[in-house]
Amino acid sequence: EIVSRDWSSDVCSSDLELVPAWLTALHQLPAKEQRLISEVCTTIIDGQQTDLQRFPAAQLDAEQVKALATTLEMDEYTWQVAGCVGRFWCLICEAHLPGWRTSDLEQMMSSGIVYGKSLQRLNILRDTATDLRQGRCYWPIEELSRVGLDAPRLAQAIAQRDLTALEPMVPLLRDWIREIRMGLSTGLAYCGQIPHWRLRTASALPALIGLLTLQALEKAGAVALMNPLKISRSQVRWILLRVMTRGCTRAGLARLGMRLGAQDLTLNKETA
Repeated sequence: EIVSRDWSSDVCSSDLELVPAWLTALHQLPAKEQRLISEVCTTIIDGQQTDLQRFPAAQLDAEQVKALATTLEMDEYTWQVAGCVGRFWCLICEAHLPGWRTSDLEQMMSSGIVYGKSLQRLNILRDTATDLRQGRCYWPIEELSRVGLDAPRLAQAIAQRDLTALEPMVPLLRDWIREIRMGLSTGLAYCGQIPHWRLRTASALPALIGLLTLQALEKAGAVALMNPLKISRSQVRWILLRVMTRGCTRAGLARLGMRLGAQDLTLNKETA
């Protein structure tokens, strides 16, 4: 179903040329893995296709910027392009890594979905200016309207670097940062239920980097909406060093997470 669609206008030719090789590799996998991969790819592609239909043009002026209508639409978008991957990852681990978790599978999948959606929501926040320049606004209209804004006025304020006009966004920005931080904290708690230190560490790095990014966004305030904000390579190296020297254990990971602002993490005395 995926490859039968007409993607010629949306996918470069070099990508299309790789499709036969991708399908060959997929068909060599066991049936269960084929089904899981097909499901997650279909969900992601559906989300991307919806995105293209919702935002058909780029480089529009501020008055033509289109936005998601509701928080529910935003939640569905983050599920389609990221949350579904959290669920997929759990099911792949379940199929191939006996003993990979110490918590109930349903709980792990639920936490994995929240983790993925929160990472995507962080991307939305961080990339606000870039998206608006391309005619896309992922801040829902129903949320913007509560602070007296809409997508065109937000785009105009950012384009003109008008901090006064962006002032109404500050409480909304704080709400998003708080909610994303809670989601990344759920992600770290999820990682704490993975006994193997290598898998646990690899799974936790996006949350740790995300928490550090949130600290920078919080410090910048409304200015953060004007330009994409990324933490430096030296900061990433700091996280890697802390993880490898002190954060590989569950307790160490929890301490590092809380230092970066994670919430409601219970230190686990187990050091495996």
